[in-house]
Amino acid sequence: MNSTTSIQRATNATNPPLEAVFIVFSVFSYGVFHLPKIFSGLDSVADASVISAPLFEKVMSKYSLAYTRLAIGMFCVAVTIYRFRKKGHSIVVPYLKHSKLKRRPINLDGIRSQIMFTQWSFNLLTISFLLNGLITLSIAYKEEHNGQELEFLKPLVSKASLRCAILLFEIAAPVSMLVSS
Repeated sequence: MNSTTSIQRATNATNPPLEAVFIVFSVFSYGVFHLPKIFSGLDSVADASVISAPLFEKVMSKYSLAYTRLAIGMFCVAVTIYRFRKKGHSIVVPYLKHSKLKRRPINLDGIRSQIMFTQWSFNLLTISFLLNGLITLSIAYKEEHNGQELEFLKPLVSKASLRCAILLFEIAAPVSMLVSS
């Protein structure tokens, strides 16, 4: 009888309350319903000239902006690869005194070095810098060569990739500030 009640308690503990399911479903439905409005507002901002325009045009050309973004992105890729290859370290999460969770070391080797929120935000920033750098490079090349585009960079000037670049930066910038403070 005792084992039956413990199984029932464990089963009940894994099912979320109906109120929580309703709230999550409502918020998700609201977001999906308003997605076209979000994308229409995003299309007004997701323009190649907005992404590729340097803030101080007299100081920095589009090419130097593109190469700076690509250099920062490649540096971040190198740091991530270094973390993959480096022998990681172990951390032990400090639980509360009366917690039933077991203290075990968490090894941060190889792919496990990517589990921390800090690394996720770093990787988002890396992808954002690389994508924005490639888009800027493509636009600068097109302007300099009378509308001729580099074949391998053509897909980057599509509306979908411009949306993705804006969304990535809009997510990566605040998350990086959150992590750094």
